[in-house]
Amino acid sequence: MFGTLKPGLCSMKAKDRSTYRSLYCGMCKSMGTAYGLPARAMVNHDLVLYAAVIDGLMIHRGEPGNCRCPLAPHQHRSTLSPQSPAMRLVAGVEMLLADQWLADKQVDGSRLAGLFRPTLSKSTRMAQNLLRELGLDPHIFEGLEKRQQAVEQLEGVGFLEVAEPTANLLGLLFRQVANLPDAVPELKESQQSLYQLGHGLGRAIYFIDALEDLDSDRRRGHFNPCLKKTERGFDIDASRLEICKTELDRALFEIREEVAKIPFCRHRKLIEHLLCSKFPQAASRARAEALRVVAGRPKQSRLKRRLRGLLTINASNAATPPANGVAGDDQPQSRKRKKKSECCCDCCGDSCDCCVFNSDCSRCCWDCNCGGAEGGGGCDCCSSCDGCSGCDCCSGCDCGC
Repeated sequence: MFGTLKPGLCSMKAKDRSTYRSLYCGMCKSMGTAYGLPARAMVNHDLVLYAAVIDGLMIHRGEPGNCRCPLAPHQHRSTLSPQSPAMRLVAGVEMLLADQWLADKQVDGSRLAGLFRPTLSKSTRMAQNLLRELGLDPHIFEGLEKRQQAVEQLEGVGFLEVAEPTANLLGLLFRQVANLPDAVPELKESQQSLYQLGHGLGRAIYFIDALEDLDSDRRRGHFNPCLKKTERGFDIDASRLEICKTELDRALFEIREEVAKIPFCRHRKLIEHLLCSKFPQAASRARAEALRVVAGRPKQSRLKRRLRGLLTINASNAATPPANGVAGDDQPQSRKRKKKSECCCDCCGDSCDCCVFNSDCSRCCWDCNCGGAEGGGGCDCCSSCDGCSGCDCCSGCDCGC
């Protein structure tokens, strides 16, 4: 998985926010219980979606639990029990995906991945046995890196063909949820919808990754469906770039359609938030990154964007005359705390990371990429837009769109 499904917790309802945290921390605890403490470092936001889908399609909700956080040992976190089907399955899938990630790096020539991969062999076998115990087929992971490499070496390969190995893997993973012992009975009739949901998600993830890695793949000479080989190396193919954006839009539309067809017993709002709200925002950021590369604009680090935003806010506040002629501490405070519905993560197109585990959004716009949502003037609005067609967010910026 590529880490593209980061939530915006401050824009979620308290119930969904608590559910997401319990799934995330439960997955961390389950990884540590099954595969040892170092395995907890593999936890990512993408697999939390899979855990929500599994738990949402079970007859019985996973038992609640709690654990001590390894990063903050003085705190206890609410979790889903590590013995629940969702947590056990997600931990096994994460281990097998980690093995495939190392295999892919090894195929690309990474010696470090080749040295490190054998150390996961025991955990990989345990994960394979766990999937068999739960009624899933672990062989769908085997040889994925070789299938992907074979497709990428074909001359004139199309976008759907090059994304098929990833899409098919996720499609099979989602469809096999219906084979779990405690799955809702009506899920048997929705196996095709589950497969199409996973398939569309796999295609969208692949295309987003291709757009985000456009610059690095061009410099390193790695395969990217949006690049063409020339005498000087690799150059961006404008027509293929447009096809990639079109196929990404189709995949997002397919995801939205299939989510509505699946009979979730719980977590529907959370899943719709991740797939129908945050995921399209991740796609918009990927498109914006590709446009930046095509335009030749330099990429600013997150630290530079935050410093620029803070400096712009301070300069703006210093230039603003005091209200009613009153200066200093006697000046009334005009900056009000934002409501949840006015969260800056929405106004910035989810371009900040400040609210992932912080439900208080009162100061996040002072610390994120936007540089202040309340007219701060330092907003990096073009980091998350797609050419600004028909909007007014770029009045006064220098993005060139």
